[in-house]
Amino acid sequence: MKGDRKVAIEVKSAPGHAEPQIQRLQDMFSAHPDWELRIVYASTENTDQAIAVITRELVVENLDRIPKVLDEAGPIPALLMGWSIFEAAARLLVPEYLGRPQPSGRLLELLASDGYITPEEADFLRSLARLRNEAAHGHLDAAVTRDHVAMLVSITRTLLVLSDATAHSH
Repeated sequence: MKGDRKVAIEVKSAPGHAEPQIQRLQDMFSAHPDWELRIVYASTENTDQAIAVITRELVVENLDRIPKVLDEAGPIPALLMGWSIFEAAARLLVPEYLGRPQPSGRLLELLASDGYITPEEADFLRSLARLRNEAAHGHLDAAVTRDHVAMLVSITRTLLVLSDATAHSH
């Protein structure tokens, strides 16, 4: 309620199943013109499906392609591919925390708080994540450089070394 405006919201999982209940609500609210009834359908499907941990070999194979992508397609496509590989490497390192997609800020905080990346690397990756988001959402002249991509590759390789050490210590 706000001022003289009154809104009732009914959330349903899918159209069809609740039609008799919705009809009763509409009938009830039709007798009260000072109220507005809104029906909202929310998907019950989990859109954040679990992401399988891929093999270290596949991460390395894709990481080794970055220089060619950088040379042939430029820094933005290399960054987008590189960020995907970075996340895959992080998932190898801490699969128990990264089984579902994470916002980049949460991913970076997790890696920094567990000491997998330095505070300086975390700062660099935060600024790079902003550039990646710009590029991924259509800013096709985002200020991504070859050095950005090279640093991302370097940090990703460090994560792979750490994941090897972690795997051997268990």
